[in-house]
Amino acid sequence: MTRAARLRVGLLLAGILSANASYTVLIPFVPELERRVHMDGLGLALTFALFAAAKALFQPVGGAWSDRWQARCVAFTGLGVVALSVTWLAFSTSQWELLAARVAWGAGEGILTPALYHGATLLCSEHRIPDHRMMGWFGTASVTGSLLGPVIAGAGSALGLTTLCVLGAAAAVATAFGVFRAIPQGARAGAVEGEEAEPSPDPGAGGRAPRHWMVMVLVFGVLDLVAGLGYSALEPTIPLYIAAAGESTLVISSVFTVGLATFALVSTVLGRVAEKWSVETLVTVGLVTGTVGTAGISLSNHQIPLMCCFALIMTGQPSVYIAARKGVAALRSAGGRLGISFGVFGAVSDLGEVVGPLAGSGLYALGGRQGFIWLAIIGMTLLTVVLGIYRRWSAVARPVTA
Repeated sequence: MTRAARLRVGLLLAGILSANASYTVLIPFVPELERRVHMDGLGLALTFALFAAAKALFQPVGGAWSDRWQARCVAFTGLGVVALSVTWLAFSTSQWELLAARVAWGAGEGILTPALYHGATLLCSEHRIPDHRMMGWFGTASVTGSLLGPVIAGAGSALGLTTLCVLGAAAAVATAFGVFRAIPQGARAGAVEGEEAEPSPDPGAGGRAPRHWMVMVLVFGVLDLVAGLGYSALEPTIPLYIAAAGESTLVISSVFTVGLATFALVSTVLGRVAEKWSVETLVTVGLVTGTVGTAGISLSNHQIPLMCCFALIMTGQPSVYIAARKGVAALRSAGGRLGISFGVFGAVSDLGEVVGPLAGSGLYALGGRQGFIWLAIIGMTLLTVVLGIYRRWSAVARPVTA
């Protein structure tokens, strides 16, 4: 890869890292938000729920805009909305202002995400970068940003929430210009050099390419939904499980830190070694490691065993993450609809993070440590079903998929 290509990829990944760090830096300041605007438990829950809902709703919008206009312009706009929303939140003085800022923030991220994915596939085409490698870098940047947020919050706690938000908004603006520079100019609606904007359906497909295209996008979206559900179900339950053993907050932090660091490392490695791995192989790896790791959590709620099981889960998560995004990026039948493909994919995928905490909390409340076994069985069953659907539709649509 040339120096120019590395620079453009780095600028694109910096946009992802900036957006994720801005999101997680807010988490340690939740008590301050509560005091500042006198927000109750329901208000705090809405602060996160409305963000997730707005992001899911606006992903198809961002995807459609990315197809209609240049992906780099849409990504620039999305980061601009994020910057304005973070600044608005920093100076909010009432619950309604804060909630409105979070909705706008979620909308900005929803617009941004499919444009970044679209831009990444365009970079892959221009610089001959394998799709799976780019998606591995995406996963690493996403998790690294999520890890950086709490670190920045801790290191800069003396500055206060308002100052950190303003600095985060400034960083978002800076990375917006970087992303604009990174994504190839004039890359709209499949306008990659050497490709037609709207490729004709393969004759062997009987003119059914558009239907197969959207079905496959939905299949990959549900695949990512299941993976997200499995992880997000553990976010509220593992801390309770560890606390029941009398362990400290430091233990909870160490388990999640090791797990997220494992995700980042494995994403990078898989991006290099999984070039010849099929979607089925990647999903199978994720299915096996995720099932064993989740079921294994039920054996002990002490630090080392939990850390090992969670690291195993986070070894399988990048495998499914890369498989789903690699699959969408390879849908040549989407033609000039890669933006909306990633938009619909992201909207479906985000539902896993809405359902996951509810499912995990419910299973843990009903079954205690046995709830993790049920969660493993549910995840294994869902992934097996989705994998079966993928095999069926990939066989039918083989002429129009990569």
